[in-house]
Amino acid sequence: MIHRFERLNYRQVDSLRRDKTAIFIPISPLEEHGPHLPVGVDAFNAEYFAFSTAEKLQTLKPEWDIVIHPLLPVGTQVFKFIGSINLRQRVVRDLVSGVGSAFAIYGFKYIIVFSFHGGPRHIVALEEACSRVSKKYDARMISITGAIAEKFLSGGFIADFEKEMGIEFTDQEKRLLSEDIHAGWWETSMMLKIQPECVQAGYKGLEPMLVPYHQLGRKSSWSKGKGLGYFGAPHKASVEFSEASIRILDRIGLDIICRHLDGDDVSKEVTSRFYGMYIFRTEFKRILGLAVIIILLIMAFLIFGRFGW
Repeated sequence: MIHRFERLNYRQVDSLRRDKTAIFIPISPLEEHGPHLPVGVDAFNAEYFAFSTAEKLQTLKPEWDIVIHPLLPVGTQVFKFIGSINLRQRVVRDLVSGVGSAFAIYGFKYIIVFSFHGGPRHIVALEEACSRVSKKYDARMISITGAIAEKFLSGGFIADFEKEMGIEFTDQEKRLLSEDIHAGWWETSMMLKIQPECVQAGYKGLEPMLVPYHQLGRKSSWSKGKGLGYFGAPHKASVEFSEASIRILDRIGLDIICRHLDGDDVSKEVTSRFYGMYIFRTEFKRILGLAVIIILLIMAFLIFGRFGW
């Protein structure tokens, strides 16, 4: 059975079987998404996939209860642009750790985070939170969408789309998809599907803005392209494309979740490569600063010691 957490009383929560209950936590920031999409794109997507996944999972595992926590409309490493709300990475990590811990401390082991924001530090903050809760409470908390989002942003699902839609993309379309990073082809398609009233009619007239993912920074929304806050090809958007993406993501996500609930170790599949790059870790700047201080102290000791000071 699917439950909305905010509608349960504490006795109903306590009655849930700890070994047959999955907790879903959708989280994504409010961030500008071009002149044609609402600031809630990432949040809408996170909430949509949390609920749609719950419905499909219920048919695959009817003996399980699924509790969906209210959307957490927060995130980090968003584009610095009017309409974007950015929180520090540590705040996001601690928030998700806190929410996960609130369930894990009472014996709920299976906790799954859904997010559709592609900022590396945001992805890593969620992965760090899951790792913390899992280790502290012997839980099984994962962020399901980080590694998938990373692959998606690099055009890793182009072949899947061709197979799913029964078409073959041109070389130009493949390039558009490989650099479809923000408010472009896919996100505009998703909004046409789930929030059509929020899509401005002029999206068809927006020309492609292509900037490689690794060249983007927080100020890129206004400093690159024409400063319109999107990177990709929104004019290519269609409901058909979004529906194909939903089928692809459902297939991948549900397979991972089902195996996770069965007790399999899926950590390698859900952990992004960003997690292994310490520059994206929450404590990186603090550790770097401490290392610099230690090096300076050692240098000072060697220099002053040499002259007998």
